[in-house]
Amino acid sequence: MSNLFNETLYDLGEKFDEEIALEGNSCRIIFDGDIDVQFELDSTEDYFYVCAFLNTLPPGPFRKEVLKSALMANAAADETASHFCYINDVNKLGLQAKLPVSSYDAEKLYSYLEVFVEKAREWQNAITNGQTHPASYDFTPKKANE
Repeated sequence: MSNLFNETLYDLGEKFDEEIALEGNSCRIIFDGDIDVQFELDSTEDYFYVCAFLNTLPPGPFRKEVLKSALMANAAADETASHFCYINDVNKLGLQAKLPVSSYDAEKLYSYLEVFVEKAREWQNAITNGQTHPASYDFTPKKANE
């Protein structure tokens, strides 16, 4: 396993003032008791995946509309370079990103996670409150001359 990955996560744990325990090539951190984020090193050890597990989406029209909103959000670029996914095994919406290990020390990862976790929290809160997406996302079709 990549020493750089281990060192980065160890240093990240110090920034959060808690020990981060690796389980094989991955670990989990729960931010503020509500955003569950997993880090996993890929098989090449060049990238690590970051995935936030958000709301459970039971089958039905609401799930369909949430997933449609998530797809539209995926089409819009943002500073996290993350995208939404559906985790079928647990019926959850996920937010994930693939980050190059060599580009992220603990400080950069900490800064990245602040934005990533806030995006995850914004979506989780909206869905918990019965909305298909946060109000800050405007998916209204634009007219051709706008």
